Parts: sequence; C-alpha cells; structure tokens
Amino acid sequence: MKTVGIKYLKDHLSQELQEVRQGETLLVTDRNIVIAEIRQPSPAHVQKVNRLEAWLNAQERAGHLRRATNTETASPFVIPLPPPSVPVDLAQLLEETRADRV
Repeated sequence: MKTVGIKYLKDHLSQELQEVRQGETLLVTDRNIVIAEIRQPSPAHVQKVNRLEAWLNAQERAGHLRRATNTETASPFVIPLPPPSVPVDLAQLLEETRADRV
C-alpha cells in the first residue's frame, strides 16, 4: 500500500495509475489525512448480491472484517460421525420432545 499526496498524484497520475494496474493500492492524503483509496475494482459478480453480501462486502472494503479464504478445510473441532445403525424418525423424536413440555 502506497501513500501519496493530492499534488503529487495530480502531477504523476499516469505513473500512479500504472502501479494500480499492477495491483498496488494507493492511499491519497490531504495534509497527511487519508481521504481516498485507489485500487483495482473487485471482480464483477455474475449474479445479484443480496443485502447481507453487500453489507459484508462494504465492511470488508472498509477494513472492519476479513472473510475466510479457505472454506474447504473442516474445523479441527468437528468430528465426523458415522450414520446411525438404525433408521431415525425425526418427526417422532420431535413430538416426543414436545410432549415432555406439557
């Protein structure tokens, strides 16, 4: 990440945009206060983004959160269990659990 002042950016815009094309992120400052960020755009989403995804994207851009990058790896705390040896009727179990509340 590179920091540049407004005047410098104005004088060297083509050079700085070339660095952005190569993946650099520019922070633009005015009197040593960051006022803008210039970077390559995110890849366009093929489908429409729902409100939650839009909020998460905005939070990630603002630096408030960072999403997990590897969703393939299972948590080390999750232990895979074998399937039950006898058939389980979930509806009956739910009814029995509700009957206990009465």
